[in-house]
Formats: sequence, structure tokens, C-alpha cells
Amino acid sequence: MPDFIRSVLAQKEAITASTTVTYDLPVNPLSVIFLTFGWRDGAAIGNTASPVADLLSFISKVEVLFKGQAIISANGADLAAMTTRLLRRPLAIINLVNAATEEHWLTIPITFSRRMYDPEMAFPASKRGELQLQVTYTAAVGTVDSPIALIETVELLDVQPAGYLKYTTISKTPTAAGEHDVDLPIGNKILGVGFFATQVPTGVLASRDIDWFKLLVDNVETRYSKSNWESFWTEDQIHQGYDPAMQRHTHAQNDAADVVTGLQLYGIIGPARYAFVDLDPLRDGSYILDTAGRSRVHLRINANTTFTAIRVMPVEIMGMR
Repeated sequence: MPDFIRSVLAQKEAITASTTVTYDLPVNPLSVIFLTFGWRDGAAIGNTASPVADLLSFISKVEVLFKGQAIISANGADLAAMTTRLLRRPLAIINLVNAATEEHWLTIPITFSRRMYDPEMAFPASKRGELQLQVTYTAAVGTVDSPIALIETVELLDVQPAGYLKYTTISKTPTAAGEHDVDLPIGNKILGVGFFATQVPTGVLASRDIDWFKLLVDNVETRYSKSNWESFWTEDQIHQGYDPAMQRHTHAQNDAADVVTGLQLYGIIGPARYAFVDLDPLRDGSYILDTAGRSRVHLRINANTTFTAIRVMPVEIMGMR
């Protein structure tokens, strides 16, 4: 029978801005790393920002490295978004209160499977020092005060996992409006693709960094012959779920004397700039894209008159044929 060990890798360590910290990970098959951050608000956040967004912006890069090669690589916000998409669950936070000196705790699970504790999908056993976690922090963010790192791991015992998930970041800024291509890795199965777009639908602004996209294999359209941001983003939200306690929002009010609220407003904070295209929508492997033997797999993305950054995060299934 399989078993697991959950242990502490970093016990509430003080974080220093503009540093990179490296940890040796356990040697048994690894299911998940619970990356937890505590911090206090250096000032009241206000109505148009988010303490969660501020904390995530402080995390410049998180990488899981095997013999120096990135298995997982993303900034804090991208990693948080990918976690919610892979697990199809929103994150949770302790004490999301908007006031100076309030202490918060946020956990981002770094998962090697779509199910934590899954004996079939985990990073395989390794030797001491081969598998590492590396976290890079930016310069100090004024609203993030006294940050602390608390890191725990889940090792699986008496298992031989068949594979694990790999997801890294491809960055691109279109230099002109219209169609442009982003090549995806080949040789393995692709479970899905995460998107980040700087410019997304908001207000009366019609510009989009990702207006629509197509998926091509050896220059032939497959799975997605064309899909629009408005359509695949809303499908993604249906799958992932929305937690109003986690995402900053406002309430419309009838007038100053009336406390009855109207519509809850998304705005563009939180999930609005992220989407995930699931190539395994039934979660049974029947639609997964196998790129073995292919010469090219790429996205064709249409940028609608705006030239700001996009990021693409393909999720590969390693070790399973």
C-alpha cells in the first residue's frame, strides 16, 4: 500500500528582497510542494488593488530544477494561476483583511499532477541534491511587509509513478498587430496551455493581446481551428471556479443611504488576465495532444492592435507514452 510523508522544508524563514534562495528537495517520489507565504500590509491596500496581487508580484520566479534543468518555471502570479487551472480549485488565504499591519497567509501548491497525493503521477525518486526548489524575490514591494516563507513537501512511499507534469514559461511581445506564432515543445504529450495577456477586454477598450488563437500540428489546424478570448476564457472560469473571497471586487450601491448592493464586479484584477486551454477536458486522456514524431506544434495568435506582453505556459506529461 502506498504511503506519504509530509514534512517541512523551510520553517517560517524571513525573506530578503532581491535574493534567490535554493532548497534541496526530498529524494522520494514528490507529489506536491506547498509554498506558503506570510506577510503584513505595509499600508492599507485601498479599493483598486489587492494584497494577494502585491505578494505575487514580489515573487519574481519559482523554479523546480532537476540537474539544473527547469521542470517548473513561472513567476508568482503565473504559478498561482496554473495551480488553480490544474487542480480546478481556487487558492485559499488566511485573513484577507484590508488594513495596515494585517497578517495574511497564502499557499500555492506546486503540483506534479492534477491530483495531489496521486501515486500514478509524481516526480520520480532522485538523489540528494539533484532536485531543487529555487525562489527569486524582487526588490521590496511597499505593501508587502515582513514576508515569511513556509515550505512543506509531500513525498510518496512505495510507489513508482508513471509520469509527472512539466510546465515552463514562454514569453513574447508581438511587434505588430495581426497573427504571430508561438512554438510549443514537441516529443511529449501536452495536457493543456496556460495564457497570460496584459491587455484583455475591459471597459470600452477593444484591444486584446490574444484576440483569438489556433492550434496547429505540422501546419494543420487541430483541436482548436479558432477560438476567441471571450469564449475560452469564460469556459476556463466555469471549470476552475471563482472564489469572491480571494479575488478583489467591488459592489455597486444604489445610493449613499442604501446598503443594498447590486452586481458584483470583476474588474481586471486577479483571474481576468489568465486563461487555460484544456486539451484533456474529460480528464481521462482521450483528447490529450501527443506530439511524439511531430516536426512542429505551434499556436497562431492574433494580437488586436496592442503590443504588450503575453506569456504561454504549456503543460507536458513527462515519462508516459
